[in-house]
Amino acid sequence: MTSFRDEPARGERAAITGYYPQYRMSASMIIAAFRDPAFRWIALADPKAGRVDDFQIAVGSVVDAYQFKWTRHGGNFSFNDLINGKKTDEPSLLRQLASGWKKLRTINTKERIVVHLLTNEHPSTNDTLPFGELTPDTKHFAAFLDEAWFPATRKPTGSELAVPPHWQEAWEGLTKETGLDGEEFLEFVKCCKLEFGAVLPDPVPDDRLDSIFYEQDLRQVTERILEAVYDPENIVRIDRKQLVEILGWQDRVEAHYAHTFPVDEFLYQPIQRSEDRLKKALTEIDKGYVVVIGPPGSGKSTLLTQTLRYYPERVVSYYAYIPDESGPVKRGESSSFLHDVLHQIEQAGFRSGRSPNYPNIDFLHERLRESLLDLHKDWLQTGRKTIILVDGLDHIPREQRPARSLLTELPLPEQIPEGVVFVLGTQTDELDDLPTSTISSLQEDARRIEIDPLDRTAVHQVVTKAGLGSRLSVEQIDLLYSLSGGHPLDLAYRVKQVAEVDDEHVAELFNDAVPYDGQILSRYKEHWRQIVKNDELIKLLGFIARLRGLIDLSWIQTWGDNSSILRDLRQSVRISLPNRERYLVVFLPQ
Repeated sequence: MTSFRDEPARGERAAITGYYPQYRMSASMIIAAFRDPAFRWIALADPKAGRVDDFQIAVGSVVDAYQFKWTRHGGNFSFNDLINGKKTDEPSLLRQLASGWKKLRTINTKERIVVHLLTNEHPSTNDTLPFGELTPDTKHFAAFLDEAWFPATRKPTGSELAVPPHWQEAWEGLTKETGLDGEEFLEFVKCCKLEFGAVLPDPVPDDRLDSIFYEQDLRQVTERILEAVYDPENIVRIDRKQLVEILGWQDRVEAHYAHTFPVDEFLYQPIQRSEDRLKKALTEIDKGYVVVIGPPGSGKSTLLTQTLRYYPERVVSYYAYIPDESGPVKRGESSSFLHDVLHQIEQAGFRSGRSPNYPNIDFLHERLRESLLDLHKDWLQTGRKTIILVDGLDHIPREQRPARSLLTELPLPEQIPEGVVFVLGTQTDELDDLPTSTISSLQEDARRIEIDPLDRTAVHQVVTKAGLGSRLSVEQIDLLYSLSGGHPLDLAYRVKQVAEVDDEHVAELFNDAVPYDGQILSRYKEHWRQIVKNDELIKLLGFIARLRGLIDLSWIQTWGDNSSILRDLRQSVRISLPNRERYLVVFLPQ
């Protein structure tokens, strides 16, 4: 994709000054479309579109093609303006619309084509239209539109059209002018929008941030459209991705981070008591906060993810922490939090304001406040709640140390309207940046769920799904339950250990096992004790600890002279990878 020139020649710009209104209107449509996930592409000055070539925009399976007719002072638009060309050899506006509609249908065979005549003029009330034997009460174009044209455009497909008898002659005149037969003409009418009295999106005389930034966006997009039309590359169609790059809007129209928490659904077993309490809280509480608290590895993030993944209410998810995530991470920054939450709310169809999210904290605050009110109104009308999950709060001050923490941006309990519930996931609610009123709210029994351990039945299910049911006796599985205390992460480590040893060493493994003491750090220390005497392996791990992301295991193997180094690495740090695996994902647990 060739980028457009930043500053086209002034002479070129002057040559198209008269087209500025249509490009500004097009810019407003583009800005609105960016907030719809189905937005696909735009086309400018497309020679294949006939006379509806001013502007095309594709959203979902619909292509809207526009012909603009703009006059300096507005004025009246008559029936004759629609069916007669300005010159004897020029087709009428109606024929232009019909011809463009037919051409675009042959090009875009899988889309619905809708053609638009967009004008700042108003339907005439001074002209006289042809009519039949019956005389209409009002004979002008505005009456014809209200009584015949607009009702026809709203008729369901396949329904019989009944044009008022006194407008039959005018209707037949339109049909003849398009050159379409009866059935095709009716289809065309349903796909032809005559839009009168259009108003340019001029600056709004207020100091709201939404208005200020919207005007900036209009100017920028209009400028880019002008450049595109006059670009020597003659670029006609620009897809959404290209347009994002041209405008530099990557951080405005896309989520900053993915908010999908990794869950092994095959091995997952619900912590039923905790899940039931969470569902009860979300049923009974209509506003404010609910918190799920648990120590590291207790399964709170997994429980929240799985419970809300299939929850019937609207769910917006923000994860301040994702395990094994590589690269620089700023999930705890307030700007990322506000943007991504608002982005998801928009994707759900609630689009407050006029522009995509602007990277300004005050703007984002204003937008969030408006969006929460929109969700409240929807709840009043439909009874559907919105659940906003914010998980991993404890990781923010401990690991990320953001310049401006998202914890400071969480709305106060009294600022959250009915129909909106924030669900927080954290190891502790003793976080310095949390407002006092929020902390007090989280102390209420009805709003607080402290995670339970897995029960005996769930542990048996995990062992069975891991393929160890035939290798272990019921007594040994019960022992796994006792040793792990039902702690999901500790249990996962023990199941992995069992899977890695031969059958004859299973009993030995249980004899040497140390029960979980409530601190997952003890498990890490146990692993360390097993490798501390292996100097070569410790040296290797020192190198690895300085890396992030995917590491090629064959590359690591070249670091040591001992051919067994990779085997030691696998065994000692409990990496249960099949021999065919080539990559190791490195992360640093706290």
